Amino acid sequence: MHTSPSSAHARKVRNRLALAVIALGTATAAGPAAARADDAVTVAVDLPAQPLAASLDAVADDAGLALETGSVSLSGAQAPAITGSYPLDTVLDRLLAGSGLVATHDGDRIRVTGMVPVASADGDGDDAAADPVALEPVMVTGEKLVRRLEDTATSVQVIDAYEIESSSMTDAYDAFQRTANVNLDVGGLGRVGGFAIRGISYNGVTPQSFASSTPLASIFVDGVPVSSAGALAGPLDFWDIDSVEILRGPQSTSQGQSALAGAVMLQTRDPGERFDARFRARRGTDTAEDYAAALGGPLGAGFGGRLSFRSFSTDGPTRNTTRNEPADFRDRYNARAKLGWQAEDPERASIMLSVSRADAELGQAQLTGDPEARESTANDPEYVDTRSDLASLRADFGLSEHWKLTSITGFTTTDLHRHDDYNASAVEDGTIENINDDRTLTQELRAGFGGVSLLSRPLRGVVGMFASERINDSALRVTDGNVTGGQPVDVFLDIDTQVDQSREGAAVFGETEWTFAPRWTLISGIRFDYETLDYAYVSDVSVSLRRDGPGLADELLEQVLGSLAGLPADADGAGNADSSAVLPKLGLRYAFSDDASVGATVQRAYRAGGVSVNFVRGTFNAFDPETTTTGELFLRLALFDRRLRLRANLYYTDWRDQQVSVQLSDDPNDTRTENAGASHLYGGELEADFRLLAGLRGFVSLGYAHTEFDDFQAAGSDYRNNDFPSAPERQGAVGLTWEPGLRGPYAQVDLNYQSNSFRQPDNDPGQTADAYALLNARMGWRFRNMEVYVLGRNLLDRFYLTQRAFGLFQAGDPRTLYAGIDWRWD
Repeated sequence: MHTSPSSAHARKVRNRLALAVIALGTATAAGPAAARADDAVTVAVDLPAQPLAASLDAVADDAGLALETGSVSLSGAQAPAITGSYPLDTVLDRLLAGSGLVATHDGDRIRVTGMVPVASADGDGDDAAADPVALEPVMVTGEKLVRRLEDTATSVQVIDAYEIESSSMTDAYDAFQRTANVNLDVGGLGRVGGFAIRGISYNGVTPQSFASSTPLASIFVDGVPVSSAGALAGPLDFWDIDSVEILRGPQSTSQGQSALAGAVMLQTRDPGERFDARFRARRGTDTAEDYAAALGGPLGAGFGGRLSFRSFSTDGPTRNTTRNEPADFRDRYNARAKLGWQAEDPERASIMLSVSRADAELGQAQLTGDPEARESTANDPEYVDTRSDLASLRADFGLSEHWKLTSITGFTTTDLHRHDDYNASAVEDGTIENINDDRTLTQELRAGFGGVSLLSRPLRGVVGMFASERINDSALRVTDGNVTGGQPVDVFLDIDTQVDQSREGAAVFGETEWTFAPRWTLISGIRFDYETLDYAYVSDVSVSLRRDGPGLADELLEQVLGSLAGLPADADGAGNADSSAVLPKLGLRYAFSDDASVGATVQRAYRAGGVSVNFVRGTFNAFDPETTTTGELFLRLALFDRRLRLRANLYYTDWRDQQVSVQLSDDPNDTRTENAGASHLYGGELEADFRLLAGLRGFVSLGYAHTEFDDFQAAGSDYRNNDFPSAPERQGAVGLTWEPGLRGPYAQVDLNYQSNSFRQPDNDPGQTADAYALLNARMGWRFRNMEVYVLGRNLLDRFYLTQRAFGLFQAGDPRTLYAGIDWRWD
């Protein structure tokens, strides 16, 4: 028998991580002093994305001025979120950007007028007044170089707080369902999965048990990446969120190796200059209860704070008939605290510290028999229990009129414990436990510049450095697993496997936009990435003829089990690897006008190499990085006085040295990860936001994603021309929101569609996820400080399977209804 490797090194590294966070926080907090106040009229605002009328009212109150709109109608017009202290003119310009309106002010009042004069009674003048119902401007911040949505080459979906609060969405996974070419990952057994972008699972296109692979797509919260385990059940709920950006396609130049497929950016709400408080109470189907609260505001001397909390629980629709208890339960508890400071002129200096904890216990029972009965028979509990902690320290300093320095320090921890019944049956046949404990420290320092020239033409960009240290300790424990099911005799397997990984990485990166000629902009970027990996593995395996019995000797095991003697054997070892890559990006954009552009980009992305363990042979092997090259065409249009905004992207990706799990014999455990695959994928997204009438807006999101293995052989099978797992070819969503005024009734409805997909690379038709179309809605009545509403998901109660495997099933949620009350004071 072997013992677990020493954890002394891990403890030392954790201590260094904690000290680094404290030291960096102290150093960053000692930033530049406040600049002198601006002589112009300055207002402190903390405005969410909301109706334009509400934002203008709040600004007028803060400035002590009356608001005069005359004959201009603000009905249906929306304003973007703004937080901070700015000159009054700046605030008004940002609120009215793209609306067709202008604002002036004097010592008594703010006047809002149209940019185009109203036609006179005798027909003189222009044909019509400016349209005040234009779509509000949207800024994309997830690529570090901030751009308007109309100028962004990346295929991106941006959902702001106002849209979230008017819909039935509650977390990031609900947003995925209404975003083209983004879907749930159905590859892993059990309910709790991840996500896929353009047909690429965030964890890889094939299972890689005990390989040291890193994610192919990442979720960032307040600029800090969460781990693969954190992406399953981490701090991803939409309570007190400012915005979410879903970036499809490679982001390796700006985000690094864990963004080959894309990235998801969640920005939580910062403390503002005005005190506000929010509360929510909901009750729903399957004894669901959802309670949340948030409050924040100024603390004095430039400081501000914010606290938020959410508790959610439900029994879920599935019942365990053996244990006579809910089997699909979900219990979540999220808490977050923010403390910020800013100089009198926020553009000169600001610091924001955010800490959060997300606890979740999620049932993941697998259905047996008739899946529509939604019954589980496992005699042992099946669940995932996680705790995710995240700390983010961001500091922004205005170095000059043209340069801004940003530092983001992140520290995350995720502890995950997954417990499964060995055979998911009523028979007492053992348990499986997967335990994951990861710690990550990241540091990014970048400088953004703008307003400078190259060859007398405008140039702007960002340059930076990134460093990370990641520690992951994982374990697999099988207890009394009945591997024969009594045929011809009961044989019980015990496994205790421990894998320890430590990664250290560093990178330098940069991206620029150079308008080298009128209407023409050159986009260029590059990233140099380097990473080292240390990997240790130990496994104790024993087999007995009775539960909790002594292990059999190898010779007797051979006689009793015959061909089954290839079960995992005792093994231990250690290995290391290093990876490096140069990741260029090049693009060209042509602007027909401020509202129309077309262009193309090409960029390289990669995932680092690593080490994998052969579970049966007790051997290690190193594998190299995998790389993709993606070409993309994009089109951006704003039409009909900005009542319609269109976005289209077409892409083609060539994937080489693909990291895949190769089976070496008939033994299903005899596998290792190799660079044995090659593939390609192509498709596109077409999305539109529109406002048909005052108070009526909507969206359309359509996606097509074709994935195909060009070279992949495993277990004597040839998977060429097969689809990737968890890669539906077609997805779509359409939604409408009716909101005639700031107060009163409103309603939102959306329909989401996804075609079927396979669970594994062999494309076994017996292991698929069903196509589905789900109808969701929300309707309610808004008062001055309160809102009452009902919402529902899968309103038509469509039954669909998300997984079929080995006679077991997973199903999507049935019709789920909630009634709620929200209260706000500010």
